[in-house]
Amino acid sequence: MIIKNTKIPVELVLEKLGHGYSLETLLEAYPNLTTEQIQACLLFASDNVK
Repeated sequence: MIIKNTKIPVELVLEKLGHGYSLETLLEAYPNLTTEQIQACLLFASDNVK
């Protein structure tokens, strides 16, 4: 699954967060990404493990 309006996979964001990347680091590394999109990735993961 790809984050809307980007070419960034949700899995990539979740993996980076799991490896300890901060929100700030992700936003710097992927300038097209927003805080809201990162939060949506976390909610997506949460919904899928329920």
